[in-house]
Amino acid sequence: MRRPPSRVQHPHDRLASGAPSAATVPTTADVPDSSTFASSAPITGLPLAMSSEVRTGLFGTGPPADRDDAAMETITDGSTVTFDLYKDIHKAIRAELFDVTRTAGTTDPGADDDRVALAERVARLVRLLVSHAEHEDAHMQDLIVRHVPLLGQRVEAEHVALDARMLGLGTLANAAADARTGAPARGRLHDLYLELASFTSAYLDHIDMEERQIMPALCSVMPVPALLDVHQAIVGSIPPPEMAESLALMLPAQNVDDRTELLGGMQAGAPPEVFAGVVGLARSVLAARDFDAVATRLGVTASA
Repeated sequence: MRRPPSRVQHPHDRLASGAPSAATVPTTADVPDSSTFASSAPITGLPLAMSSEVRTGLFGTGPPADRDDAAMETITDGSTVTFDLYKDIHKAIRAELFDVTRTAGTTDPGADDDRVALAERVARLVRLLVSHAEHEDAHMQDLIVRHVPLLGQRVEAEHVALDARMLGLGTLANAAADARTGAPARGRLHDLYLELASFTSAYLDHIDMEERQIMPALCSVMPVPALLDVHQAIVGSIPPPEMAESLALMLPAQNVDDRTELLGGMQAGAPPEVFAGVVGLARSVLAARDFDAVATRLGVTASA
């Protein structure tokens, strides 16, 4: 018997005033909870009762001591990004957008369970994007409006527009899951594939603006400690299951230097049992070669 697809419903509209909305998560109980975002095995390695202080420590309390400041990002217009609040999560988001779109294009129209699984994955993607926007609204939007007001207005408008398109993705994903096998299912899958590709294009443009315009602008007026405070506030607000989901997507999307910097900060700032859970998660989501490369740098046990 087919399981009903996870339903993606429209996030609450953002407040027109530009203040963060009280809730921007999908409003139906059928949207998967955070424990289903990534595979359950890696997520269970992280303690679920971590305090906000431990969650903050998990990501370190400052730039890594061995960071090469000469290698700091330089955006195309010559601006320097001294501390990037977007890079890690945006790498994860890009990778998931690309892979969900690819999956929509290759899913067998005749396989009911595969179409249901795709609808559930679209629901998890929407959860990721809504949660990310909510964190930005709560912790960054006021800073953006203060320092680059025109870009702040653009962010607000694009968040609203992207929210609306997420509703459309959910509708198309549910239609594909529910369609009759054969031509109807094939057509609904192609509709979903085209909209995912178009949505991905719009979303890539949005986060490119954040990375190449907003981040350099904030770095030009805010010292690294102030940017780090924003980072710590975001990390401290993330529930442990969501943090595990994010790490499960971030780590495979990063290069070995990114992983070493991220995990090295956790190694320095988190309790040993929490870091051990992170190492277990990394081992489960990375290819053995990739895990061994970062494990060697961190001095932890490589894969068997």
